[in-house]
Formats: sequence, C-alpha cells, structure tokens
Amino acid sequence: MKIFKNKITENKVNESKINENRTNENNVNESKINKNRINNIKQKLQKINIAKTEFLKIELKNLKKETNGQGAAEYILLFGGVIVIAIAALMIYKNYFSNAQTNLNASNDFEDLRNAMNAT
Repeated sequence: MKIFKNKITENKVNESKINENRTNENNVNESKINKNRINNIKQKLQKINIAKTEFLKIELKNLKKETNGQGAAEYILLFGGVIVIAIAALMIYKNYFSNAQTNLNASNDFEDLRNAMNAT
C-alpha cells in the first residue's frame, strides 16, 4: 500500500512538473509571439514613417518648382510702384503748378496753341 501511495504522489509530482513545464513553454511561446508581433508592428511603423518623410520631401520639391500665382503678385507690385511714382510726381509738381509766379493757365495756353496752329 505504501508503495502504491508513493507512486501516486510521485505521479502527482511528475504531473505538476509537466504542467509547470507546459505552462512555462506556453508562456515562452506567447512571449516570443508577442515579441514578433511587436517587432512586425515596429517595422511597419518605420516603413510608414519613411514613406511619409519621402512623400513630404517630394511635395516640398514640387512646391519649390511651382510658379502658379506668381504673375499676379508681380503685377500688383508693378502697379503699386507706378502709383507711388505718380503720387511722388504730383507732390513735386504741385508746388510748381500752384505757384502764382508761373502764370500758368491751361485754357489760355490751349488758345495760344490753337492760334499758332491756325496761323501756319
């Protein structure tokens, strides 16, 4: 009977060791699988980041080459410059035309011009 009891306890101990080994193996396998999954996810993220970076570089190069809308800005600057020059000229010649000493009178000047043209 004692031998039988010893064998039963021995079998139980062996079974518990086998179960522990299986559990440990399962845990190791699960951790390996999880590590592989994590590594795969990391690799995919790196590929996505590289692709995004390359895409942004290409877009920036294309943006540098783009010239749409440039003509309108140049026209605005050109007209602005002409307006500034015209205003400066008017301010300079304002005193010249408004000065009473010059005796400028547009209607008299045109009449003199017409008379001179008719005389010839």
